[in-house]
Amino acid sequence: MRSVVEPPARPVHEDTEPRCVAKPRPLPESDRAARPWLAFYEVGVPESLSYPSVTLDALLRATAATYPHHISTSFLGADLTYEQIDTLVDRFASGLERLGIQHGDRVALMLPNCPQYIISHFATLRRARSWSPAILNAPRES
Repeated sequence: MRSVVEPPARPVHEDTEPRCVAKPRPLPESDRAARPWLAFYEVGVPESLSYPSVTLDALLRATAATYPHHISTSFLGADLTYEQIDTLVDRFASGLERLGIQHGDRVALMLPNCPQYIISHFATLRRARSWSPAILNAPRES
């Protein structure tokens, strides 16, 4: 299957991938006691992470601006870059606007795990700010 991504103009090294986490912070001893799984972390894996105080939409826009040619999703042999995802999110959000979806409206998404879900999720956050996932493979109630 043909990839939809053209190679970046310059080589992309692993150490230039986007990083969401600035500095991990050590947990207080009381928090460590309540999290027994931490004992199984490999050396060098932080116990907690510090996240930026921005919306997911702002994080996607910043990542697309900083790393436009980096691959964001790879699904069934087709790769999409952050720039492509951001463009598709804008297009989908415009479609939601044409349908009359406004800030504060709730939008239900019922899709499998695929790039279309990512695009519709971010577009819904960008346009309506409120979404509700519908799980396709949830077990049936008896």
